Amino acid sequence: MKFVTEIKDPVHGYIPISDCERDIIDTLPVQRLRFIKQLAGAEYTYPGADHSRFCHSVGVMHLAGKFAERLYSLGEIEEDFIQMLRLAGLLHDVGHGPFSHNYEELLYEKRKLTHEDIGQRVVAKSEIADKLSDHGFNPREISTLAVGRNKKLPTYVNQVIAGIFDADKIDYLLRDSYFTGVEYGRQVDAYRIINSTVVVDTHLAVKQAALPSIESFFIARYEMFKAVYYHRSVRSAEILLLMAMRASDEELGLTEVDDIEHFLTLTDISVFSKMYEIGGKSREYVDMLRRRKLLKAAYERVFHFEDRAQVSILTSRLLLSSVEKRIKEEAGLDEDVPVVIDTPTLPSFPYYPGSTTLSDLYIVFEVGEGEYQRIPSSELSILTRSLRTFLDILRVYTFDEYREQVSKAAKKVLGGEILSTEVSY
Repeated sequence: MKFVTEIKDPVHGYIPISDCERDIIDTLPVQRLRFIKQLAGAEYTYPGADHSRFCHSVGVMHLAGKFAERLYSLGEIEEDFIQMLRLAGLLHDVGHGPFSHNYEELLYEKRKLTHEDIGQRVVAKSEIADKLSDHGFNPREISTLAVGRNKKLPTYVNQVIAGIFDADKIDYLLRDSYFTGVEYGRQVDAYRIINSTVVVDTHLAVKQAALPSIESFFIARYEMFKAVYYHRSVRSAEILLLMAMRASDEELGLTEVDDIEHFLTLTDISVFSKMYEIGGKSREYVDMLRRRKLLKAAYERVFHFEDRAQVSILTSRLLLSSVEKRIKEEAGLDEDVPVVIDTPTLPSFPYYPGSTTLSDLYIVFEVGEGEYQRIPSSELSILTRSLRTFLDILRVYTFDEYREQVSKAAKKVLGGEILSTEVSY
C-alpha cells in the first residue's frame, strides 16, 4: 500500500492514510462522526470522555490494517485485502445515530434495526459508494465486510472487524480508557494479540503463548463494563437521553431512516438542540441533562449468567414495562412519574455475531511448523473460563424525590427469584 499522509492519534500515534482512505474520510457520512460521541452520557461522570466516533473509526481502520498485514504475512489473504479491511474498519460505525447506542435502542424498538443495518445502507447509498467505486472497490462488499457479514469472504476475514478479539473492541477499550481516565482498558496489549494471531479451521485464533494477553483483554472489557459502560450515573444520563428521544421521535422523525440524507443530518448537537426547542417532555429531560439533574438508582441487583437465554429475560422490554408499572403502583406514584428498569444491552463478555459460548474462542498451540492444534475450552485457564459468564446489572431509576418510595416498592416487587415468575416458558 502507498500512503500519502498521516493522522496523529493520541492512542496509536501517527496513523498513515492512503489516497483512497483520504477520499473516504472527507465524505460527509464519515465527517459526521466527528459530531457523534463515542460514549454519549459518560461525560457527565468522566469529563474527558468527549471523544467521537470519528477518532475511534480511524483507530479501528489502523488496527484492522495491522490484523490484515499479519494475515498477509501468513499467506491467508492477498495484498489487496489489506486496503479492503482498513476501509471496512474505517466505515464500521457510519450507521450510528445521535448518542450512539442510546439511539440504537430506540431504533430497534421502533424499526427492529441496528447501526450495522443502517451502516450498510449508508455505505451503499451515499457518496461513499461513488468514492469506493472510483478506487475500484465494490460498495456492497465493503458495506457487508464493515459489519463482519460478508458471506463471500472467509470467516476469519470478517472476524477482523466483528470477532471476539477484533479491531473494534481493542480500539474502543484502549480509547475509552484513555479518554475517561479509567485505567483498565490500557492494559490491553494490542500488538501482542495481533502478532500472535493465526488461522485455524477458518477462524482467527491466538497462540497459547499469548493467552495472558487475551486474559488481560477479557478482564479489561469486564472492568470497563462495570466502571464505565454500566456505571450508574453514566446509565442515568443515557436513560434521560433515551427518554428525550422517545418523547420527540414522532415530531423529529428520529427513526425515519429510509431517507439516508435525513439520517445523515442527525447528530448529537442537532438533535439535542431540537429536543429542547420542541418543548414538552423532551425539553424537560434535556433540561435535566443541561443541569446535570440525573435520575437516581433506587434499586440494584447483580447477576452472573452463563446462558444468554437467561440474560434475555432481563432485556425483554415488554416484560420490563409490566414490572415498571407494578413498581409504580406499589409506590403509589402518578402515571407521569418515571420509573425505569435498566438492564444492559451490551454483553460483558466479548462474543461476536452468532456466537454465544466460550467454545468459539480459538486458543491453539503449535504442533509443527505452521500447524496448530486447538485447546478445548474446558482446558483453558481457570481465569478465562470464569470470565465466560455474563455480568448483568438490573437497576430501577426514578426522580430523586421519589427514590425512597421506589426503593421500597422495587424490593417488594423484585424480591426473591427476580423476574422469573414473570416469564411464561
